[in-house]
Amino acid sequence: MVRNFEEVWFDILKVVRGREKISTICRGIKNIIVKVTPEEIIIRSELSKKGTLRKLRKEDFEYVWEKLVKQGVYGLDDVRGIIGKRAIVCAILSLLNYVEGNCVNGRVNLRLRE
Repeated sequence: MVRNFEEVWFDILKVVRGREKISTICRGIKNIIVKVTPEEIIIRSELSKKGTLRKLRKEDFEYVWEKLVKQGVYGLDDVRGIIGKRAIVCAILSLLNYVEGNCVNGRVNLRLRE
């Protein structure tokens, strides 16, 4: 069953609020969750030497979700519209019980669970 994005966003916020850190799927880079709002998730990567914060907007997740729903399975190369945030957005989506994320030959793949 395909969920509408508002349900997915609700689930994302619920999952993220219960965590302090999220690691990317292939490289395992830890991202600290700094703040969660109704419209965005603010993170800081452990690789950021300056402690730069990144905003993952609701629209970023909706962009990836729509591609996943249409294609069923995809990787980072399929979501070029959010370069710089792709790996962590995919990692967060993979925390949902209806999305599977894995690393195949060093590449992130997501798919909807049946």
